[in-house]
Amino acid sequence: MSTSLTGDPLTDAMVPIAVNLAWSVHMMERSEVLAAFRQARNLLATHKAQSQGDAAAAMALAVLLAAMVPVDRSLRSMLAWLDGTEKAAA
Repeated sequence: MSTSLTGDPLTDAMVPIAVNLAWSVHMMERSEVLAAFRQARNLLATHKAQSQGDAAAAMALAVLLAAMVPVDRSLRSMLAWLDGTEKAAA
């Protein structure tokens, strides 16, 4: 018996893809971002019978990524890495 992280098989399977996507965006690795999107699309193909189509995969990925956002930080501080002003965490 396995434990579900999210309660939904498709969303559970999207977790590692969402983590890879988040890291790839922060590392500015365009090819890895595109690879994560391909992985999500391929995963959807294997879960097609259980899902509502592309919208379900997109929503699952969006919800997972939103769950990774620290809500106690300002938008400016979360995007500081884009202009190099982000300070190392203590």
